[in-house]
Formats: sequence, structure tokens, C-alpha cells
Amino acid sequence: MSMRRFEDLIRGASRKELEAIAADLYCSKIAWKGVADVQHMRGGKCIYREEEHNALALEGANYMLGVFFNAVAAPAQTAWYEALYTVTPGTSYTGAGAATNELSGATGYARIQITTWTLSQVTNWRVTTPQVTFTAGGTWAAVQGIGFVNAASGAGTKGLSAIALSAPRTLLINDQLLITYYIQLS
Repeated sequence: MSMRRFEDLIRGASRKELEAIAADLYCSKIAWKGVADVQHMRGGKCIYREEEHNALALEGANYMLGVFFNAVAAPAQTAWYEALYTVTPGTSYTGAGAATNELSGATGYARIQITTWTLSQVTNWRVTTPQVTFTAGGTWAAVQGIGFVNAASGAGTKGLSAIALSAPRTLLINDQLLITYYIQLS
């Protein structure tokens, strides 16, 4: 089904019709796939690279389903932020709860804002972030996960998804983590 046809199908649908559409989508096994390409750079050379699949946080799933299928008002979300964590995140990850395990306080660390996504609907129904770069201003604690949240900081932060790295990454001064992330429907 084309995206235009899908948009026409759900526009003006009743709650009962939306529930039927959601059930059809579930039965047809349409799935969300999030993947991060993570590179650890030292002295301009890549010393470690991995491609990791993410967990859609329950908080993120509830947010999306509420907006798409339950008439929950979507906040004016103009940007998402990438955050680094010192613990391994999972599906129970929440933006507010993870803030206690964030790398905050590390010299030179701050969440990085993502304001643009590249959409590729013709070939693979994918949105991709631009590559972001975290640069250590000192030796950082071991990074074990990456989170996607809806705020630059604060207690009201909501978590969309989280990625556990397969091996913790300890960044020394001037080391960089380069991260490109995409979401794809499959």
C-alpha cells in the first residue's frame, strides 16, 4: 500500500476503523527497525565500529500509538536529541529515568540536537539522521548506550528509543563517537 493511500485511509476514520487498521497492520507484520552506525575515532582513525539495532522504548511506543491511533495531541516536536548513557538501556528505558544514568557532567558533553531527517520513501521507507559527533573534552566514563529523547535536558524528557552498544566505549580526551541513525518500516 502506498503512503498516500494509507494517509487517505486513516484520514477521517472513526476510532473503531482505526483499531481495525491497527490490527491489520499488526497482522501484516509491519515492523519498526532502528539502526545506529557507531564509530569510535581516535587521532582521526576509526578504532571501533559497530552497527547496532535499537529497542523501541515502551514510552516511545505508547507516544506513537497514542498520537497515531488514539487522538492524543502530538506536542510540537521540532527536534529530537541524542544522548549517551553509562548503563545498558532496554525497552523499559524512559527519558526522565535515564537522565540519572546519562553521561552528564563529563567535560564537553551535551545532548546533540537533530532537527532534520532525510526521508527515503521510494526505495526503503527510511528516515535517516545526519551524522552527529560527540567529542570528549576529557576522559569520559564508559558509554554503554545511546538514547533518543525529546528535550535538550530536564525531568520531563520522554524517550523514543534506546540502543545498547555491544561493548562499552571509554572515550579519552579528543576521542569522538560518530553516530548515524535510521528508522525503517519493514
